[in-house]
Amino acid sequence: MLERLDQKMQRAVESSAFLQNAAMVMGWIGVVAIMVLSLVPGSLRPHTGLPGQMEHALAYGLTGALLCVGYGKPRDRLLLWIGLAAGSALFELLQNFSPGRSPAVIDSLASIAGLTVGFVAGAALNAQATVHLD
Repeated sequence: MLERLDQKMQRAVESSAFLQNAAMVMGWIGVVAIMVLSLVPGSLRPHTGLPGQMEHALAYGLTGALLCVGYGKPRDRLLLWIGLAAGSALFELLQNFSPGRSPAVIDSLASIAGLTVGFVAGAALNAQATVHLD
């Protein structure tokens, strides 16, 4: 019986590691997508039909949640949050050089707000998963 429990625990740990790695990879794909979509000319950027700030918040929120799940250490999460928050401001500034794009402080703030919500959600998911593994 104890051996069976050990096997189940081992599978749970392996599954958790796989999900963590998958979240990390998908999070970095999200970062690349944000960079590309932030800097392409306005005519090439896909539109969802949502208001621009909502698009920003959703993109950064989902990416932030994935990265937060992928990186469990608080220091790593803080560095990622700082990098993405600074990146959102930089991408807005670089839109000055992209035809059909216009940078806006409110867009960067929406990105940072979405990022923050995503990181909180990712941390909550990690905490919940940790409780179930213990």
